[in-house]
Amino acid sequence: MAAKISKVQDKLLAALEKKAPNASAFVDEQYDPMETATLLKVCRLLLKKEKDPVRKAMLHMLVGRIYHDDANFDDAAKEALLVSKMKDIPTSVTAYAYGIIASIYTQQGDFVRAEKLCKSVLALTGETESETFVLAVNTIGNIHYYNGRFALALEYYDTGIRITKKLGLKKRAIVAIINSALALGVLGRLDEVIKRLEEARKLAQEVGDDRSIAQVAVTIGDNYLKQGELEKALEQLSEGLRLTKKIGQKSRLAEIYTEIARAHFGLEQFDLALENAMKGLSLAEKMNQKIHIASSAGMVGLIHNHTGNADAENFLKKSIETYRAWPSDVESVGLEYSLFQYGKFLLPKNKNEALQCFQEAAAILMKRPSSENVKKKLEETRDILHELGVEIVLPEEKPRELEKGQENLKKALEISKTINLETSLNNILNIIVDGVLEISGAERGFIVFMEDGLWKTTISRNFPEDITEESEYPAIQKIIQNSLKSGKPMMGGCRHTSRVFESDSVEVPDSVRTLLVFPLAVGEEILGCIYIDSRVAAMDISSDLEDLMTAVMEHAAFVIAKTSQYESIRNFSEKLEHRIERQNMELRRTRTELEKKQQELELKHHYKNIIGKSSKMREIFRLLDEITGNDLPVSIEGESGTGKELVAKAIHYNGPRKKKNFLAINCAAIPESLMESELFGYEKGAFTGADERKAGIFEQANGGTLFLDEIGNMSPVMQQKLLRVVQENEVRRLGSDSPLKVDVRIISATNKSLSDLVAGGTFREDLFYRLNVLPITLPPLRDRKEDIPLLVEYFWKKISPYTEIPENDKGELLKLLNDYDWPGNVRELENEITRLASLGKTGFNIKYLSRHILHESRQSGVPMGIFLSEESLTLPEIEKRCIVAALENAKGNKTKAAELLGIPRTSIDSKMKKLNIRLAELVYEY
Repeated sequence: MAAKISKVQDKLLAALEKKAPNASAFVDEQYDPMETATLLKVCRLLLKKEKDPVRKAMLHMLVGRIYHDDANFDDAAKEALLVSKMKDIPTSVTAYAYGIIASIYTQQGDFVRAEKLCKSVLALTGETESETFVLAVNTIGNIHYYNGRFALALEYYDTGIRITKKLGLKKRAIVAIINSALALGVLGRLDEVIKRLEEARKLAQEVGDDRSIAQVAVTIGDNYLKQGELEKALEQLSEGLRLTKKIGQKSRLAEIYTEIARAHFGLEQFDLALENAMKGLSLAEKMNQKIHIASSAGMVGLIHNHTGNADAENFLKKSIETYRAWPSDVESVGLEYSLFQYGKFLLPKNKNEALQCFQEAAAILMKRPSSENVKKKLEETRDILHELGVEIVLPEEKPRELEKGQENLKKALEISKTINLETSLNNILNIIVDGVLEISGAERGFIVFMEDGLWKTTISRNFPEDITEESEYPAIQKIIQNSLKSGKPMMGGCRHTSRVFESDSVEVPDSVRTLLVFPLAVGEEILGCIYIDSRVAAMDISSDLEDLMTAVMEHAAFVIAKTSQYESIRNFSEKLEHRIERQNMELRRTRTELEKKQQELELKHHYKNIIGKSSKMREIFRLLDEITGNDLPVSIEGESGTGKELVAKAIHYNGPRKKKNFLAINCAAIPESLMESELFGYEKGAFTGADERKAGIFEQANGGTLFLDEIGNMSPVMQQKLLRVVQENEVRRLGSDSPLKVDVRIISATNKSLSDLVAGGTFREDLFYRLNVLPITLPPLRDRKEDIPLLVEYFWKKISPYTEIPENDKGELLKLLNDYDWPGNVRELENEITRLASLGKTGFNIKYLSRHILHESRQSGVPMGIFLSEESLTLPEIEKRCIVAALENAKGNKTKAAELLGIPRTSIDSKMKKLNIRLAELVYEY
């Protein structure tokens, strides 16, 4: 068993490795009716491990095929539905899944959903003639066949034959030929039936496939049965049953058993007939095959009635109820025969009920295409009715056309009623398109309207999302334009000569069999039009249907115009309400702002976070007063640590944008590869790792201020992109084609001279002039040392609010600080004060200032003990003096001395030994 599983698994994996996924071919090649259990087990094992969506889809479809041939239609449909909802799989695989689901729905009698899915398959496959296309065409043919539209079914079957022969799909050709023979049979074209079946038999023998041979045998047996050659029929049906059992195709068994029962009944072998009919019914019920439940139950009822068994009534009722339960717009094929048999059963007991059954059976039979079987049953029904005192006339075509007209009129009234109750234009358009497709039998359709002087598609069915991608679009567009210009309906390729449509000048596109165009007009005003067509089968549009569809379109145009006006008024009303609400909000905000105005005026000139009273800082404050009140770009230059971001915040929070965001970004700290996504944001999937949409800093700062620090470090590429944002006031997220408008005040800063960078060619001149509208140059701390006392006081209170600097130490501290050049400016000063406040746990001590400040200051006049003379010193001598000075300041504490020097504690001992330094010889200051 393990070896068999391994072999099947290797075969499946090899087939899955093929690059071009063809779900239909894969399933046909890998399916083995003799090994379904092993196949199912291997598929389940592979599905647990498989990650690739396409390969998973193929495996699910193979599992669905196994369930389908085992007559487990519910599970087969689940597998196909799973595939139809999967993402990242080719359209051809999705189309195949739709086709399988449609086939299952058809077998279960759900024809409405099946037909819609088939039309979706035709749309997805486009003009590509493939196995999936053939599957959809054959299924639509079956739907029409089961609903009694035999001529239309034959058109679809013939299309399937043509394509299968063209593609060399012999097995599928056999199915199409057999189905066409069935349609030809009920249409009374018996000579053609024999030719088709012989062709199918020959092809099946060439293929050598038991499944195909069984299908042909059953169909030939069915044809013999209809011709009354019962022995031949039984022989062929029995052979078909044997082969069907051999290959394990359970889905066909119920049908074959019922046909065998019919042959035995004709041969008056009633026990065998009943035995086979019951087998067929049991299998049909087990597999939920509504089509075969109805026919098998009818057969059982017929046998019981003939043999005088009272159970006949139950089975005949069951057959009729099952037929009536089908979701079909016409009476299901077979209902008339069950009604006839039930009438015969009731005749001895209840003539009135029997009469109703015979009359209904006759009405249905008169609508069926003429065939020997239909004629025979109709004559028999008429004779019985004559005996009951009821005469019926058997006209040929008129009743059927009249019935079709009544059905279409009913649908048209339903459409009109539904759109009258709708208030959403979009819903109305969807109802109209679906209704027109249903009435006409067309495959595709769309509506176009005039918008801003252009014709635009609004609602479409089974066309590409972008209709302009349709290969025949230019020809279709020309037809639409002609119809809109003339204001009259147009038709092309229809079987009947139209009285309503202009059809002489219409050139039907190559891929289209029939097309119709309805202008949507109210009076002289043309709102748009509806276009529908059929590519596989020619639509049979009668003159009555033309009139009906035209009337529906006139009513639809009126409702569309009325609803459009209603929506325009509603949209205008909503906009007006929104505008009034916005104005009320503006008034409330203005009132609140006026109430706070006095407080804001008092705070405006305070700039509490910027410390200074020197002449240069007073000039900065004066400049800020002029800048904060407008939205122009500001460029701040100054050395590192001079407070550029503080000034930027002061401009924002004292300006009109203070209620919005203030965001800052350091251009020197972000790699160029990330800068664009940080500034402008990105869409989901724009690049690897973009798992969700992210708004950029520009978007986040909308309405507020963006501070671009160290802008001189921005790359030329990003300078170009930033220039575009500044010029256009819009950004575009990575991965998006739609720009976003932004309203951002830009404040840029640099520790270099932008004009020097422009002159050096590293900064764009045009961007410089865009950003440098309001320039501010912040002075270094060395040029405004008179502000140092204020800054020291401010930082000390900020770090240590509950202690004071001793007055006797303050003078010495300020002298040391004034003697220093401050290359790190205010930021460096803040760090030093923080250091003093944090380390001085037992009290204030100047020694905690950084060594370089103490060194530089004492070189300016404060004795330090290291450089007291102008003598030339070697490096070891300089190192020795530094260590001695540190030990003296630390009062002999080696750990503190190491901290002052910024070296490990262990290094002190080794250096003291190496440089011959003794603690006993040091002089300490107390």
